[in-house]
Amino acid sequence: MSKGKTDVQTFMSSPGREESFLNEGTLTRFYKGEDRSDTSFDLDLKSITWDYDLLTGLPCMKKFLDLVSTDFQQYENYVFLYFNLTNFKLFNAKYGMEAGDQLLIEIANILKNVFKDDCLSRFSDDHFAVFTKDHELETKIKRAYQLIRHQPFANGIDVKIGVYKVKERNINPQTACDMAKIACDSMRTKNDRYFEYYKPELLRRMELADYIITHIDEAVANDYIKVYYQPVIRTLNRTLCGMEALARWIDPVKGFMSPGDFIPVLEENHLIHKLDRHIAKLICQNYSKRVANDEPIMPVSFNLSRLDFLSCDMFEVLEKYVKEYKVPRDMIHIEITESVFVEDGLIIGDVIRRFHNAGYQVWMDDFGSGFSSLNVLKDYDFDELKIDMVFLSHFNNRSKEIVKSTVGMAKNIGIQSLAEGVETEEQLSFLREIGCEKAQGYLFSKPSPYMDALNACISKGIQVETRARKEFFDALNKVDFMTDSAFAIIEDDGEKVEFLFANKDFVCALKENDIFTKKQASAIVNSPHLPVAKLYRRFIKTVIRTRQPEVVSFPLKKAIVQLEVTCLSQCQGHYLHHVRMSDRCIEKSIKVQRSMNMMLRNIYYLYDEIMIYDLSGSNDHLNLTPTLGKYVNLEKGLEREIELYCLEKIFPEDQQRFREFADKELLSDYVKTSVNGASVGYFRTRDENGNYPWKMHTIIPIPQECSYMHCVNKTAFKDVDFGKAILKDYYFSMPRMKELDRHVKEDIIIKSELWDNMITYSNTPYFWKNENREYEGVSDTFLDYYKLKGKEDIIGKKDEDLHWYINEGQIINEEEDILKNGVIRQVSVCQSHKEGLLKDTIIVKKPYYKDGFVAGLIGYIVNFKEGENVVSNDPITGLLNYDGIVKAAISYEEDYHIYGIEFACIIIEIMEYDRIIKAYGREAGTSLLRKAARIIYDTVDGRGTVGRLEGFTFKVMTKFNKREEVEKLSDKIKKALYEIHEVAGFSCTIFPHINIHYASDIDGVENLFYQML
Repeated sequence: MSKGKTDVQTFMSSPGREESFLNEGTLTRFYKGEDRSDTSFDLDLKSITWDYDLLTGLPCMKKFLDLVSTDFQQYENYVFLYFNLTNFKLFNAKYGMEAGDQLLIEIANILKNVFKDDCLSRFSDDHFAVFTKDHELETKIKRAYQLIRHQPFANGIDVKIGVYKVKERNINPQTACDMAKIACDSMRTKNDRYFEYYKPELLRRMELADYIITHIDEAVANDYIKVYYQPVIRTLNRTLCGMEALARWIDPVKGFMSPGDFIPVLEENHLIHKLDRHIAKLICQNYSKRVANDEPIMPVSFNLSRLDFLSCDMFEVLEKYVKEYKVPRDMIHIEITESVFVEDGLIIGDVIRRFHNAGYQVWMDDFGSGFSSLNVLKDYDFDELKIDMVFLSHFNNRSKEIVKSTVGMAKNIGIQSLAEGVETEEQLSFLREIGCEKAQGYLFSKPSPYMDALNACISKGIQVETRARKEFFDALNKVDFMTDSAFAIIEDDGEKVEFLFANKDFVCALKENDIFTKKQASAIVNSPHLPVAKLYRRFIKTVIRTRQPEVVSFPLKKAIVQLEVTCLSQCQGHYLHHVRMSDRCIEKSIKVQRSMNMMLRNIYYLYDEIMIYDLSGSNDHLNLTPTLGKYVNLEKGLEREIELYCLEKIFPEDQQRFREFADKELLSDYVKTSVNGASVGYFRTRDENGNYPWKMHTIIPIPQECSYMHCVNKTAFKDVDFGKAILKDYYFSMPRMKELDRHVKEDIIIKSELWDNMITYSNTPYFWKNENREYEGVSDTFLDYYKLKGKEDIIGKKDEDLHWYINEGQIINEEEDILKNGVIRQVSVCQSHKEGLLKDTIIVKKPYYKDGFVAGLIGYIVNFKEGENVVSNDPITGLLNYDGIVKAAISYEEDYHIYGIEFACIIIEIMEYDRIIKAYGREAGTSLLRKAARIIYDTVDGRGTVGRLEGFTFKVMTKFNKREEVEKLSDKIKKALYEIHEVAGFSCTIFPHINIHYASDIDGVENLFYQML
């Protein structure tokens, strides 16, 4: 080598390929794999830093291309490799630049070791290139990959390798490298591949990607991007309960482009937020359009990318469109894939909390497709899991077990589950059996425009689930469908029962008793002439009233079965019940059957209740009754069970007699000494309507068993004399009670005298009514309160006959509830006309009993003092009513005109009131008014007067020094109302409409009052 040449010249003139790196002033040259060091070179540092990478010593891109271009036409069976280190920036940020430099040096050394006789280059920060022979290529690629991945310094680093085989001699090396890079870039989102060969279709993808990047803004502006919807079906009853919104790009040049074409490109280039903002807007626009046209609406979910949260405030973006188009937040669900949390968990977690706090549901999409699903579930709150479709695409026993475990886990942590990719009835049936609440897939409809997807479902007999029914069926999340117990889900509208679901064990139990279908079971329960239907209907009233698990036992054809029934939810007179068949009862019933002949089982329906007392030493009893379910706790013991029954079911005055009657120690003696071998007692016993009719309790021994049957049935006697005879017989048949007779008689006289004195002289207005709501009597103070001349003016009349109250319907419903169900109405607000004024009369009402039956009601007026009850308040919200507002407005107006004290009126309209009533019923509407009233009142916080004008309109009058104060108060009220997410257990969103009127802006008193009222 001539010393007159520079190192670069020497390197360029070498017949072989060289690689150089600078190491402590020594130029080490790799020439055909030989290491030659020479410190005598007069180094041209400028040329070295231009052509060689000072860190690794490898040629830079320009030098590499020049070297490869030399005699390029001579090469045969050569390939270009393009290496891309992923997560390198994250590595630098985590471990520092020095560690990053060391990593690059180590990777360069690995490549030099694997590709010893080949030309290498460092193209840029984390990109390397290799020009090598196509000999044992994949073995070398695999070795290089494993060495990089398995080195301790490569923590978190992955590598992608693109391969381009040189097939045409006239190809430019730069172009060949570009082809290898295209192959490398095609794997950015593929975790299962680390190298890829270049194919012509990859170039077409690159060209399409370039088109997508440069035309996304045009596509959004011109609505080339559309929203397609795919139905979500509730598996239990096959109703349409939602849609997923999916983006479709229909371009005038490229035609129909699938999401797989444009979404990855937009994500890679940080443009995905433009697409997702547009989709959010289209969803809200579509909802507003459907509402305006009175078309079916349902919740819609859509997916957000992690880059959405980094590129913009996606929460504020969605809030803007929701407010603009008046979309309730419960009608939009957010889907986020688990991969979002891997890289930006802290940021995304904060955003999720904002969505949740605002009232949106957040779903985890593609659950099970990544590596950290369980960690994500542990750290973040979700409302629903979307199970990745891959588990159904490979529908085998292994995938089924995975799906079952996922659904079970979701129920255990209180979230719902949805399976994607459902294509067959077999898959749907499987999901239904395991309790996966929702399903989505081509079985119902492919993604289509909204009306096309809706009509596809309707054509298959799939009905749209109403907004109220969504909350109704969401309660199924509480039910474990994979239990070992036999159970069913039924819907009851008060007259008819429908079996929505029964698991295999429940169906088998029915078949064993010759009930072969759920439809047949429904028909039996729905036949009012059958004893079992009457028994069920009586029992179910208790379930609804207590809202606790209750137990009932039914003698079927071949067995006595015990059912535990729980009311899961209710909606507009419909109830959803979970019915569990008790295994323990079935086992016990077999034993009972051995000693109970057919006749004994048949008389079951003749009684209201039947209990079995087991005195064999186990100290428990088995309950076979339709109404005592919640006392079936065999571990508590017989004495405890009887005491609980006594307190809940027996009239207070009869409880001591009942305890003696059912005393375990005396039971055997009573039976032995009785004439007919049975112990009989009469007690006033509570029924499902809250009455205490006289019932006959009979205890008889079960032959060949150390057990007794306790049967309860109504008596044929209902008159007062029967009750007196029973009590008299009780007192005088027991020696220790005879002395009490005289005291009892005296006590009755004393109570009577006390009552007469209270009615005559008490200062409290008392009244009482019969079972028809007719006045039977009133106190003298009551007569004075209403300015009545005598009792003849009111006795035998109803409130509606007297025309006292404006809210007659409310009063009728309250009193019928007392008379039918024994409910105590602690406070009843009656809006009454009195002496020409509108007043609120606050009354406490309770049932009174006659011989154990609810015979009427008794009540008294609370705010009876003169001047206390002039109505200024709205009976629903407790705020000022119209009259109260008028009086307050007069005071404000006088202060303004006389003293110049400025004031403003803030008019607030809750426009969603009518929609809430339509969706959820009037009770929900009333709850909305009350909640809104409380929020407005608390927000004003004594700085003004608050009232309800009418319907859904509220008014605030406030004095101020600066108008900014009023505007701030108005904004605060609006924001507080917007935070309402739920009323009466139903989801909702409020968009209050607020106007401000300033007294100084209005001419004339008449105009002022017109604007105010």
